[in-house]
Amino acid sequence: MAETNTAEIRKPKKKKSGFAVFLLIWVIVLLVLIGVGLFIFRNFMVEYEASRPITAMTNYIAALDENDIRTAAQQYVAGLSYKVQSDDEIYSYLEDVFTGYTYAKSSSRSTEGNPVYVLQNNGIVFGEITLERGSEGSFGLIPWQVAGTEYKFDDLFRTATVTVPADYKVTFNGTTLGRANVSDSQVKYELLETFYGNRELPTLPYLTEYTYTYIGEDLLEVQDASGLNVPPENRNEDYYDNNCTAEEKAVIDEFTEGFVPCFVSFAANTDYNTWYNFNQLMEYVVSGGDMEERLRGAAGGLGFAYDQGNEVTSISVDRYMNLGGGYYAFEFTYLVDTTGYDGVVSVTNHMRLVVTQRDWGGYAAVSWDKF
Repeated sequence: MAETNTAEIRKPKKKKSGFAVFLLIWVIVLLVLIGVGLFIFRNFMVEYEASRPITAMTNYIAALDENDIRTAAQQYVAGLSYKVQSDDEIYSYLEDVFTGYTYAKSSSRSTEGNPVYVLQNNGIVFGEITLERGSEGSFGLIPWQVAGTEYKFDDLFRTATVTVPADYKVTFNGTTLGRANVSDSQVKYELLETFYGNRELPTLPYLTEYTYTYIGEDLLEVQDASGLNVPPENRNEDYYDNNCTAEEKAVIDEFTEGFVPCFVSFAANTDYNTWYNFNQLMEYVVSGGDMEERLRGAAGGLGFAYDQGNEVTSISVDRYMNLGGGYYAFEFTYLVDTTGYDGVVSVTNHMRLVVTQRDWGGYAAVSWDKF
């Protein structure tokens, strides 16, 4: 048997496969092509998105910051009349408005080359954005860009008024309204409407009208002269002029119970005794004043007036007002049953009176008005 020389035995050399090399090259080329394709596709999508008006709108609004909003609103805020919030408070509200915006294309304002979108918050339009075409891109797509903006803040703000007595305090979110918010300091009380300018009366009180402009929630509060809050449902003249004490009301009621029968007898010329009736009525009237003059003038025309009887069946004082300085105004209703040729007729009458306190006690009428 022949001997084998192990030293002469050698392992065969491995040769690289041509297919593997080809596969590797193919994979690299494919990856490069995919990368290039994705790059091209990405650029195409960027141009495509830019060619959509909605993209231009979204990008514009997203880029707005606090300074942009302040700049856009600065002139409007500076020109606001009767504002009751600080500029910083107003800008803070406006930032919230821009944050919660929606937009929609306005078909009535848009043209083929310039679409217009309106910005709105809770249905309130506060701006318009006009778009235009830019330069054509690499893929033949033309992007949209902002051509102009116009903000309209009017509908975001509210202007309101409140009319209160002069000594009432009006605040908005803790800030007291002053002269800058007074739009009318001479508002007449309805109860005193016919008495203003009467030469016999002292200076009558007036209501003060405040005007206030705000954005957001209405935080107005009203306090009466004693510091008590006046809720919105009571901010009216029926509440403001009902300022008499129970004692003052009792004295006015007592005066009215005596005044009305004398006035009815005078007006009806009871028993054809004009001047007797006049003198009885003058017990309740300031002598030498406007009311006496008017009554004397009326007395001259009562010669032909006569009825067979008058009975005051009810008297009701409806409104009381302390005018200050010893003067009071009140409004009352009285019902009279009159007996004439046609029998008994019931008549309802309304009267306003201004009275003053006598030096020796009681009241006397200064002026009157029937309505």
